[in-house]
Amino acid sequence: MLIFSIVFASGTLASAQTSWVLEQSDQMHGWTAPVPQLNVSLNHAFTEHVGAWGYAQIFTDHAQMYAGISAAPAPWLEFGIAVGMEQPANSNLRFGSFLSLSQNGLGYVYGMYENGGSGPWYRVEFGLEVTPRFLFGGIIQSGQGIGPRFEIALPWIPVQLWGGPTFDWTDTTGKPWGAIFGIRAKFKH
Repeated sequence: MLIFSIVFASGTLASAQTSWVLEQSDQMHGWTAPVPQLNVSLNHAFTEHVGAWGYAQIFTDHAQMYAGISAAPAPWLEFGIAVGMEQPANSNLRFGSFLSLSQNGLGYVYGMYENGGSGPWYRVEFGLEVTPRFLFGGIIQSGQGIGPRFEIALPWIPVQLWGGPTFDWTDTTGKPWGAIFGIRAKFKH
C-alpha cells in the first residue's frame, strides 16, 4: 500500500488538477494532555467529474492509509470511497468514504466515515463564512464529541488555524469535556 501511495502521489502531483491537504491537530479529552495526529489528503481529478483520492492518518500509536475513487457530479458536490490498511489492528483492512458540499462565499460541509480493523470512526465539520478569512461552524467526531468550530485563514499563506471545545456524550470516564484544534494547509496544483 505504501508503494502504491508513493506512485499515486508522484504521478498526480505533476498534474494541474491535483490538490492536497496537510493537517496537524491535537485532541484533548477530559482536559488531559493533547494527543497529536497528522492527516494528509490527496485528491486528483482525471476529468471534471471523476478522480482519485488518498488519505493517511498518523497518531503516536496508530496509523492508517487508503486510496480510492471520487466523483464530482456538480461543482459544489464531491464524494468518494476507498480501501486501505491500518496498524496496529487485528484485521488491517480499512474502508473509508467522504462527502463534501461547498459553496465559495457561503461555507462548506465535509464528512468522513471509516470502518474495518479497529472499528468505525466518523467526522463531520461545517463552516459558514462570516468574513473571507473567518468561518464559524461545528464539528462532530467519534471519540471526541460535538462542539463549535472556529477557523481563521492566514492572509499571506494557504493555512487555516481552527479549533473549539467539545462535549462527548458517549464518554464513560466522567470527563466528557475536551477540545480539538489544529493547523491545516491546502494546496492546489
